[in-house]
Amino acid sequence: CDLSRTNDLTAFTTMLFDNERSVFVVQTMYWVTDDFLESSAAQASHVPWDAWIERKLIRKSTSISPGDRKSHAINPMDVANYIEEMREKLDITYVKIHYDAWSSPMLIDELERRGYMRDTTLIPTRQGFKTFSIPMQKLEQLLKEKRIVYQKNPVTRWMLSNVEKITDVNGNVMPQKLGNKTENKIDGA
Repeated sequence: CDLSRTNDLTAFTTMLFDNERSVFVVQTMYWVTDDFLESSAAQASHVPWDAWIERKLIRKSTSISPGDRKSHAINPMDVANYIEEMREKLDITYVKIHYDAWSSPMLIDELERRGYMRDTTLIPTRQGFKTFSIPMQKLEQLLKEKRIVYQKNPVTRWMLSNVEKITDVNGNVMPQKLGNKTENKIDGA
């Protein structure tokens, strides 16, 4: 789960392994705020936000404040409800939910109230070279081998195309937005 507050997307990816085909099947849901959709970064990205929302590939976050008709921040309840929706729809149990430790307390508190356990199921994952290097190398390998099935989701495809690999002095890698431009979103990747 890559969380955001306002000027980015929140992404939650469910990853399952298909034993028969030996591939990872991923399904990602994205959330945006009304404020984000009106931002210069959203306009500069030149992608069909409204069409993706209409196709239910992205959801507009509901308002956190009662009576506020406009979404200014991602509502963590939207993500928690989606996790339960997927659990029921796919008849699965989430074994691990890795989450961006930045800006996540409300979501994690809610998931804990729903029975998920901190540090066993709910795993804080800081974003940096240390935590991203090996997973990013593995993801790159699996993508090249065509062993990641992201179900032709155009939002995910767009975000993957926006990933640029940066390397530290020790050879560790992590993703960065292509050209380091704010309109090149990579949250789903």
